[in-house]
Amino acid sequence: MKLKKLKNLYNNNFGVILSNTVRSFVYLDNFLKYKTIPKLIIIYSKKNINQKIKKLLIKVDCNIKIIKSDNVNFTNIGKIVLTSKIDNFIFSGYPGEIVKNKIFLNKINLIHSHSGLIPKYMGSTTIYYSILNEKKIHCSTFVMNKDVDQGTILLIKRYNLPRKHKVDNYDHIIRAKNLISLINQKNKKLILTKNNKKKYSFFYKAHPVLRNLANKKLI
Repeated sequence: MKLKKLKNLYNNNFGVILSNTVRSFVYLDNFLKYKTIPKLIIIYSKKNINQKIKKLLIKVDCNIKIIKSDNVNFTNIGKIVLTSKIDNFIFSGYPGEIVKNKIFLNKINLIHSHSGLIPKYMGSTTIYYSILNEKKIHCSTFVMNKDVDQGTILLIKRYNLPRKHKVDNYDHIIRAKNLISLINQKNKKLILTKNNKKKYSFFYKAHPVLRNLANKKLI
């Protein structure tokens, strides 16, 4: 069972698959800050890599692969993952991107951080909905499966509320912090939770006025 290979996540024995986004920059920045350096970084983008990300890559001492594609399911990415013989990859994709490649779903543990309490808050911009509904923020880190925002939960943490108009960047930060906490946890033991204790079928989606409404609840 691939989940047994999660123990190899520790001691920085992991890789990352990154889109060319602000979130990916925040992930890399936190990996460097907390000296949690992956063995392999795969960045995929049809455009030139963001200059801020490029500057961080210079500081990272690991194998780096840049793929000219905006699709994580691109065949070459899967081939690199397989030949790397790394069991666990952290994923930071483009908004709304769906992982379909069977290599990611069956051969490795593809680990994703989601700024919402899984399975209660699945879908898009759930950080705003949880602020509006409960004035709370959680981040859930889990091993992805074929279903959106579902899988085996590795870590859920609650975070303090951010200040007004700072939510978007805070979203990226708490995802990164959850990943760092997972990799560096002292007891090296995982409490795995199948995402099936309570059934939810509602998926939240972004709304044009959502940010303004949520910001009114913040200091």
